[in-house]
Amino acid sequence: MNKKRYLIAGLAVAAGLGMGISANADVDMQRLYNPNSGEHFYTAGSAEKDSLIKAGWKYEGIGWVAPDNGDPVYRLYNPNAGDHFYTLSAYERNELVKVGWNDEGIGWYSGGNTPVYRAYNPNAVSGAHNYTPGSFEQNSLIKAGWKDEGIAWYGISSEPVTSSQMNLAQIQKGDFSSIEGIWKDKYGNTLTITKSDITGYIPEADFTQKVIVKDPKIVDGYLMANPSLEDQSPLIVPKDVKVTGSPYWADDSDSTQDRIIAAVGKGAMAPFNEMSRFAYYKVK
Repeated sequence: MNKKRYLIAGLAVAAGLGMGISANADVDMQRLYNPNSGEHFYTAGSAEKDSLIKAGWKYEGIGWVAPDNGDPVYRLYNPNAGDHFYTLSAYERNELVKVGWNDEGIGWYSGGNTPVYRAYNPNAVSGAHNYTPGSFEQNSLIKAGWKDEGIAWYGISSEPVTSSQMNLAQIQKGDFSSIEGIWKDKYGNTLTITKSDITGYIPEADFTQKVIVKDPKIVDGYLMANPSLEDQSPLIVPKDVKVTGSPYWADDSDSTQDRIIAAVGKGAMAPFNEMSRFAYYKVK
């Protein structure tokens, strides 16, 4: 048994005693990832979120916005696998309790027009389910062999509230004025951005070049460009937004800031658990 995995997973139950939902206010649903077990965890409680981060979980930002009332979403915990499960179905909840799951009460409420999708990994013991409002993330999992279990519940919005000045729709059209300035990575390399161009030194390429924003599309709150073998194409990510797409990707860049994540060529972004290596932040 991986004692570290179950210790960290089990902390969610202890912290869950204070997971209460705020009255008369829409709720930002916090999303966290356990790198030991592969589980994604969702909570309305900021204290619970902070406790799990201290225990080694990775914070992945706001998953979606839940209403302050509506149909209850039940939260359950499997003490044997160290895994959580969430469902609208009282019948499903009751059946799991009969086979040994712990009923942790109402986690949040369902309501609104934004579907939150559920996917199942038949090969996983812990972290077997993933929940996301992002159709790109859902489709990526299905392509990777996960089973599409449809809509789990609804939220008010899939977009976290952000004070970012990035205008993704404008950037998508080739106008970079909302991100003009000097950006630096942690090694001191710089990108210089004007209204129409991005140029800079990219360590993976080992020379200064124009950064190509090719075939950009907005997914899950950030802009993704499609790299080809000869092009340098970035992800453009506003603050308070985390890069998603797979439970095996861990965006460790600083989500309290706007950032541009750049790596060269097709497949260069494969090491998503080292995204901070490729992240540039605005300095002026």
